Amino acid sequence: MCCNCQDIAYVSPEYSEFIREYYKFQKYCLQTSQLLRVINILIESRNTQIFGLYTQAVETHIAAISAFIQLVALHEMLVQKSWNSSDG
Repeated sequence: MCCNCQDIAYVSPEYSEFIREYYKFQKYCLQTSQLLRVINILIESRNTQIFGLYTQAVETHIAAISAFIQLVALHEMLVQKSWNSSDG
C-alpha cells in the first residue's frame, strides 16, 4: 500500500502527514513480518547463515517503532487541534 496524495490533497497538511506516517509504519511492519517468516523457515531448515536477515529484521522493526512513535505524536497533535477548534 502506498499513500495516494490525490486522495489526501483536500485535508489539512497535518492529517496528510499523519496518513503518510501511517503508511510508512504499515510498510515497515509488513517488511518485518516477511523477514521474520524467512528467518523462521531458515531456522527450521537448520540454515546457519541467518544472522544478516535477523539483523535486517531488527533494523526494520526499529524503523516501524520509530514510525509508530511519530504516528502517535501526530495523532495527539490532530486531536488537540480538533479540540481547540471545537472550543472556539
